[in-house]
Order: sequence, then C-alpha cells, then structure tokens
Amino acid sequence: MFESHKTIRTEVRFTHGDSYLGHVFPDGWANCGGLRYCINSASLRFIHRGDTESEGYGKYLDQIEEV
Repeated sequence: MFESHKTIRTEVRFTHGDSYLGHVFPDGWANCGGLRYCINSASLRFIHRGDTESEGYGKYLDQIEEV
C-alpha cells in the first residue's frame, strides 16, 4: 500500500510471475464495499457465463447476478 497524488492505493500483482495488474483504492461507494478497482483490462480473461462450470469457476456462480 502506498500514497500517490494524496490517494492511498494498494497495488495488485499476479501471484505467479509478479506481473502488475492494477490498483485498489479505498474510496469506492460504501454500499458496494468501499473499494474501487482499477485493473488493467489486458490482464483479465473473460469467461462466458455458460462456460463457467467447464472452465473450473462454477463455485463463483452464486456471485453473478442474473440480468
């Protein structure tokens, strides 16, 4: 955690290889947990909801809202 431009932020790094992924700031909306995430979109791998189980992420389905 460090301070830059009068804002405290936590750097997010990949466990395997120590690659930089982005930052987390503590100034997000309180009703959404109070955190604001600024993550490099190139570091994300998007998985279609229908493929969640087969990709090994089925245990997280309860965290995804139906739209």
